[in-house]
Amino acid sequence: MTIYTSNFHLDVPSIDIQHLIEKYPRLRSNCKTTNAYGKRKGDAPFQYDFTKASNQYDITETIVQEYFNVPQYSLHRNKLCPRINNRMEYLSIVENCLMEGIEIYSQFKENKEPNDRWIVDIGTGSSLIYPILGLKLNERNKFIATEINRTSIAHINSLLNDELKKRIKLVVIEDNVSNLIPIPKEDVHVSYVVCNPPFYKDENELKSSETKKFTKKPNEMVSEHSELYYEDGGEVGFVKRIIDESIIASQLPQFQFCWFTSQLGIYDHISILKEYLTSKSVIQIHEFRIQFKTSRWILAWSFQDIIHPVRFTSSKKTTSSTISQIEIALNQHFEQIENPHFRYKLIGFAGTNNKLYVIVNEVIWLRRVRRMLADNKAMIGTSSERTSTSPMFNKSIILRLYQDSYSSAKYNVEVVSSVNFPDIVTISNSFRSFINTILHQ
Repeated sequence: MTIYTSNFHLDVPSIDIQHLIEKYPRLRSNCKTTNAYGKRKGDAPFQYDFTKASNQYDITETIVQEYFNVPQYSLHRNKLCPRINNRMEYLSIVENCLMEGIEIYSQFKENKEPNDRWIVDIGTGSSLIYPILGLKLNERNKFIATEINRTSIAHINSLLNDELKKRIKLVVIEDNVSNLIPIPKEDVHVSYVVCNPPFYKDENELKSSETKKFTKKPNEMVSEHSELYYEDGGEVGFVKRIIDESIIASQLPQFQFCWFTSQLGIYDHISILKEYLTSKSVIQIHEFRIQFKTSRWILAWSFQDIIHPVRFTSSKKTTSSTISQIEIALNQHFEQIENPHFRYKLIGFAGTNNKLYVIVNEVIWLRRVRRMLADNKAMIGTSSERTSTSPMFNKSIILRLYQDSYSSAKYNVEVVSSVNFPDIVTISNSFRSFINTILHQ
């Protein structure tokens, strides 16, 4: 049996606002006054009022203290209040869609032992929110957090207790012309870069955006000028600086297999920045949507073409079988393949049974491949000198099967890596058909 378990794991807490209100009476004064006779059956007993800035600070501090193991956490009341769900979704998308495949490749193709995963947070802000959320997500995560604003730096230092200092390194940016991407020591490997850039170039652009976005009065917001505005082009200009620096950083060993990402607040900027990345000959360019009350987008790019991102979407392909049943059927079928050069691994995840990785060194399910084997036309020979590095078994293919937890009848097949077989559409489509065939044998 060639079934393994990945050590890749994310700890995403389930945040319950009602629980917090009931546990901490001080939050009840921030709830809306409702007419008991007008309430519908099933309505929450407390309706938290997010429209007031002070209320936003209160609930955010409580969430971090309760769910993210920072009991003394506080926010600077003259700085932006981060939206936890938005930030958590950003990190979760990067981890699940970009990093998961790299972790599988590293552990099961390169046979590397798990080590520290360093993440760079450009412009971490006074809240230090991405590092604090990221430490909870994965116990191997460590952060290099940069900041230029002196007031924010002072507040960050007040948050960094001895435990946080072990996993968060604060890098002070001295001036506006210094590099945005810090270059760590040679023994540090950066897994990915995150950034929540200033969205606007000036107040006029902010007002124009708000006019288009809101049909009613938006929630109160407190911020400093440097948090909202970047006068040299707003978020487009800021992210272009990151792109330019990433081209240089990608040539260093510290940034091999690194994903560079940034959150974007204005949809029209995605195409502008993707065009800029293309002009710089960047190999992989992808976008993801963060959809809550206010939509945000993630722009991600990488200078390697071995590992491709995955997306948690279900195809229209249906099956009455679960991922666990597919795993058993695949293993039984692969074990019956007598060719000594064929290699495979099936990789599941502890605590979940809705996804499976498949690693093979040949597209053994393709009809033409089976025909070549049957007709002895494969260039593997019969002598002991021939090995699995021969032309027919020199592939490195990683697929991921994902079954939507909300619709167990649907599953998706994505190609994470395909070395020496570039037609990923053929791989994924043929593998779906292959699964259905062996399930009904």
